[in-house]
Amino acid sequence: DRIHIVDLFTEVERLREEGIQVGGLQLELVKFGGVVGIDGVHFSDTGYALLADFFVAAINKALGTSVPAIDFGPIIENDRDLPEKLPAQGLDPAACMSPHAG
Repeated sequence: DRIHIVDLFTEVERLREEGIQVGGLQLELVKFGGVVGIDGVHFSDTGYALLADFFVAAINKALGTSVPAIDFGPIIENDRDLPEKLPAQGLDPAACMSPHAG
């Protein structure tokens, strides 16, 4: 009764297939898409907040609580890995993509 499972696989797969609207931005689970950091491996700050929000939703559902969802405003404001913030850091995502990537 005290162990609850959060199905991150399904949530992350949905992110991969559909992307997500966060704070007026369409984010994708691809390198330079805003959910994954610029290393292409780890989540961005916004991506980790999305994961935390999945846990909040699961906790609320399982326990009947009303923990508020993550406030993405401050996270988006400070997340340097978001696509629109990359050029200000001198990074052109198009120039970084492999011509063999598919």
